[in-house]
Amino acid sequence: MRRLVTGLALLALVGLPRAIHAEEAAETASDLPEILAGLDGQAIWETCKEFCADDMKGRKTGWKSGDEAEAWVASKMAEMGLHPADSGGTYLEPFTFDTATTKAPITLKVGDKQLEYSKDFFDLIYTGSGKVTGEIVFCGYGIHRPDADWDDYADVDVKGKIVMAIRGAPAVRRTEFMEERYIGYKSSTAADKGAIGFILVEGEKASTGTIQARFYRSAMPSVWATEAVADDVLAAANKRYKKEKSLRDASGPGTSFATGVTASLEVNSEYRKGATGRNILGAIKGRDPDIGKEVILVGAHMDHLGIDPTGQVFNGADDNATGTAVLLHIADQLTLKRWKPKRTVVFVAFAAEEQGLYGAAALAQQLPFEHDGVVCLLNMDMVGQGEPKIRISGVGSYPKIFEKLKGAVPPSMKDKVNFSLRTAPNGDHWPFHNRGIPAFFIATQGKHPNYHTPLDDIERIEPELLEVTAKAVGSWVVALGEHPESLIDKHTMPHFLLREGPRFDVVTAKQAMAVDVDTLLADGVSALIVDVNEADGFETVAKELRAKAKAKDSRFAIAHSASGIQNAYNRAKIAFLLRARAGKTLAADPTAAKALKKLGYKIVAPFLDAPEAAAKKTEILQQVVANKMLVDLTGLDVDGLKAARATLKTWPALLKQHHGPKAAPLATLQAAAGPETLIVCLCGHGVHAVAPVAETGAMLCSPDVNGLCDALLAWCAERPGTWWEPGSADRKEIRALLGGRLVQWLRRAR
Repeated sequence: MRRLVTGLALLALVGLPRAIHAEEAAETASDLPEILAGLDGQAIWETCKEFCADDMKGRKTGWKSGDEAEAWVASKMAEMGLHPADSGGTYLEPFTFDTATTKAPITLKVGDKQLEYSKDFFDLIYTGSGKVTGEIVFCGYGIHRPDADWDDYADVDVKGKIVMAIRGAPAVRRTEFMEERYIGYKSSTAADKGAIGFILVEGEKASTGTIQARFYRSAMPSVWATEAVADDVLAAANKRYKKEKSLRDASGPGTSFATGVTASLEVNSEYRKGATGRNILGAIKGRDPDIGKEVILVGAHMDHLGIDPTGQVFNGADDNATGTAVLLHIADQLTLKRWKPKRTVVFVAFAAEEQGLYGAAALAQQLPFEHDGVVCLLNMDMVGQGEPKIRISGVGSYPKIFEKLKGAVPPSMKDKVNFSLRTAPNGDHWPFHNRGIPAFFIATQGKHPNYHTPLDDIERIEPELLEVTAKAVGSWVVALGEHPESLIDKHTMPHFLLREGPRFDVVTAKQAMAVDVDTLLADGVSALIVDVNEADGFETVAKELRAKAKAKDSRFAIAHSASGIQNAYNRAKIAFLLRARAGKTLAADPTAAKALKKLGYKIVAPFLDAPEAAAKKTEILQQVVANKMLVDLTGLDVDGLKAARATLKTWPALLKQHHGPKAAPLATLQAAAGPETLIVCLCGHGVHAVAPVAETGAMLCSPDVNGLCDALLAWCAERPGTWWEPGSADRKEIRALLGGRLVQWLRRAR
């Protein structure tokens, strides 16, 4: 292993150019940009091998091994002649954070069985300390959100008990419960409810994850156990883990329960406040006088998990020595060829990813380099195992950059790159993504079986996968770096918000058969409410739309639930949500609502063509609610809305509001229809806002998506501070504006 460059020796390297090699690597694919022709998977593998060796001691940020890893990466950047890219004129961009490590002894006993550390369970980063004994209570996903109709603590008392919970968020609510999917949310919620210990469950093999410092509870020992452990515990209550998980993924929170099984748990954690980590930044400066200060970020985290309480080294070959090695080799090739891009490219090795994305969060907050805006972040994480294909996630939130990325894939690699619309808070892209900076997560497809285990070693890394990643990411860097026009878009944040929450548009049955899916997805539309009149024939239209959805290579799906809408969007499809304008049918036939629901209709508009007496209107509403369908109250006057709400009580309803001089004032409609009614604003070109802004009583409405972006920009500009932060009240209001309430109510109308 080469000698590490540290301290003053490191600073002496700053600015020194790297000698150009006499021989360049042979060209590979003919359609690859010439300056990338020397990218070689085996060479990347050798760098990866050096970086994840036992001598690096797990590269944990805030500890000695993390300091040495940071110095190693900085020395590589200096050798290449990359420009120091931070505000202080060095490669090191420091930040402070709280860190922790777990020491022996660590034990877990379930019933009479003493479990084996690293085989059956691992500690969680930022676990608390303690030696506790108590009954295990299974609490589903460990989510306490009664305001969102999900409370895994509603029927159980966990005081003095040990909580067991499933990792992540339920499939049916995955995009809504972004905060609640964090491990730390689950462990701290259990602590707040009086639990004395916490066991997270997922996977066939034991691995580890992070609670994050903001969720740290000093007296809350916490571990991650395998599904086999969970099955042993749940068997006492005649339950199975996968069955309990699948029920909650498909429908709702289910019922939590005490297992009758006693566990003893001991964990010892050392917590260190105010530790220092350092992101490593090196740049190739842009040459263009107009767009040279626009920045493309290319990232990968360099840290890993350090050494466990038994002395095992977590080498983190796949996670993420691979991404760091690819990052360095792309930079090496571009500097070797003396590439001078139009805009600036900053290569960043993030620190403290494993402990809670702290390095990325600091950089996203400060952006310490000279810039006129960040075009995007291309973040690589775990690119050494799986299949020789990469997936880039998050393109659905940033369609303009997506088009550039899609067009830059070399023809010979078209079948090696998959684009995924959605992304998740599972990497250093997330702090940038949350601020509306186009940020993409890049990983190789397939299984990564050694994730967060001591088995993640160089012997399991495949050079072919490293080369595929380098060629794809390198091609994107070159294409974006040379793009002749500005890539900074003032609408990036509102576009992101448009795509963060589900958004709907309304079409006729005829229009539904002819819409362009790519255009809808680019506009952030998640689903189409298909308005079907009695004259169209409810059964006929349902049959035609089902046939359209079932056709080969169809881009459509019939939505029967909120999760159906989300699943369709994740697969780059548009979901059809059927609405029956069925006044006469419902008035004439007391079984009509049941028949319509059987055909797949989720929304019923009963009053547009049915001037029935008040008693009949009440009967129709009761029929629709009994079949758990959403009600469209359009067609009722203010008195009719009041009467309908008295019948519906807390059951949700919709109301279309038309603009014009004869339209009733919004405040009047809100008062009459009640808070459980979603007011849908029609603007002449479709539905572009689906709720009032609660604070002002104003409507966010516009005849087109760009106008809505402008309205969102203006709305956000009036709210300085952290309105964009996940979980903030303003951000929740924006999600509601874009369709979040409709999705929430669809879950009730199952």
